[in-house]
Amino acid sequence: MSSKTKIVLIGFLAVLTIAQLYLLKSMHYTTSSISWFEVDEGLKQADPSPDFEIGNLEFDLDAYTKASELQAFREFFSKYCEGRKGIEAASCMSETLVDKVPFGEPSEEVFTPGYDPVANFKAHLK
Repeated sequence: MSSKTKIVLIGFLAVLTIAQLYLLKSMHYTTSSISWFEVDEGLKQADPSPDFEIGNLEFDLDAYTKASELQAFREFFSKYCEGRKGIEAASCMSETLVDKVPFGEPSEEVFTPGYDPVANFKAHLK
């Protein structure tokens, strides 16, 4: 390969790299923003509610703690992960379910009419 061809090839690759970087920069969710605030501002904010939202889904934790349909899940959590919170509780539940739930084809599909998550959950624990 001649030196002239190498220079043209390097120039072409440089132009492609710049074009790719420009395209990447123009895409959504490729940049971040850092906002500074004083520690006092953070301390003055109200304590967060235990309820939370993910997108337009709202989770009313008070309703979940009282729902009789979820008693089997609460008992399972109390048996295996009592006293844990946050990521530690989620990890405990995940690891425990991995040990309890068999791998393979599900016996019942979640989207089947009449699917009962509590009955399905109890069946996994047998």
